[in-house]
Amino acid sequence: MSQWQTRRDPVFGCELWQGKADRDGYGIVWAGRGRPQRAHRVAWERVHGPIAPAMELDHLCRRRACVALHHLELVTRSENERRKMFRRRVQRRTCP
Repeated sequence: MSQWQTRRDPVFGCELWQGKADRDGYGIVWAGRGRPQRAHRVAWERVHGPIAPAMELDHLCRRRACVALHHLELVTRSENERRKMFRRRVQRRTCP
């Protein structure tokens, strides 16, 4: 990924995308598929191969611009949603 525009976070080890991002904050890159792709998915597929339709990449560091492979984990959609719900609950300051 050396040709990519990234900046390494010295504290957490994230490789933060410095190029264009989509409205959700994910890095985007033209990967020869006729439309822009999310940079973290392209990085994963270059090393590990295609992502199965039932699977998603979870950013363990919680930073959408991160393309570091050691910060990505392949999980099911339900597991990814479960993890998101847990993180939201932990951030609450008051009882609903």
